[in-house]
Amino acid sequence: MARARNIKPGFFTNDELGECEPLARLLFAGLWTIADREGRLEYRPKKIKAEVLPYDDCNIIELLESLNEKGFITIYEVDKTKYVQVNNWTKHQNPHVKEGASNIPAPDQNSTSTVQEPEKNESSPADSLNLIPDSLNLIPDSLPTAAADEPKARTDYQGILDEYNATCTKMPKAEALTDNRRKTINARIKEHGRDAITEVFRYASQSPHHNGTNDLGWQASFDWLMGPKNFLKILEKARSGTPPGQKKLTGAAKFKKVLERGSFEQRGNYGDIDINCEHIPEDS
Repeated sequence: MARARNIKPGFFTNDELGECEPLARLLFAGLWTIADREGRLEYRPKKIKAEVLPYDDCNIIELLESLNEKGFITIYEVDKTKYVQVNNWTKHQNPHVKEGASNIPAPDQNSTSTVQEPEKNESSPADSLNLIPDSLNLIPDSLPTAAADEPKARTDYQGILDEYNATCTKMPKAEALTDNRRKTINARIKEHGRDAITEVFRYASQSPHHNGTNDLGWQASFDWLMGPKNFLKILEKARSGTPPGQKKLTGAAKFKKVLERGSFEQRGNYGDIDINCEHIPEDS
């Protein structure tokens, strides 16, 4: 069964590997995908070619021998059966715990090989490739993963709560960092980014209406500001340049304000009214 593996930039700049034919280099990377968790596979040239180089007209045996001679792989025999070992595999690979165990015998003193095993302190050309373990990127669906709504970067929840308290000083203080508030913060960051929270706090802190200057004496709170609809509405005002405490009136409300100020012109025979205003400070 083929497995996903990764390649570091060193693969392309390795001078020893560079002396091999291009197809041999491609074959070497392909062997990683069909090797087991110990970097071993059966030496079956026809099958290897079908799995790794199915569309190339090449001598797969010669390509394998070239990798063998360069020390990137070891072709060995145990009980009259030939196998391939990708050299330095366990040094650089860390397969996932759920990857099946190897059923292929390891090269030992009783096995025969066309390449001498490097001594413990000796490095081989494959060392510089620094193979990346596929277990770092392949996580089975059955394993627990981070919640989908959790931002990738660590979120300073308490810092956001403190920022609200320090910025919106005329609003009710937010004391407890509850689970619901954590989820709300995560949602707003995922939707609009961390900086948007600062923009909303600063804009709302300058709005008389949100600070209690209204007919009901109502004040916005942390939870109200962080609500999805309220948050978006304030953020849009902040980014549109609308001054805090002002809103654009339309329809009857706008007409009423204009009548109170006398800021209109009557024209035509039918009493059409041309309203001349854009933003009018709210007083409620």
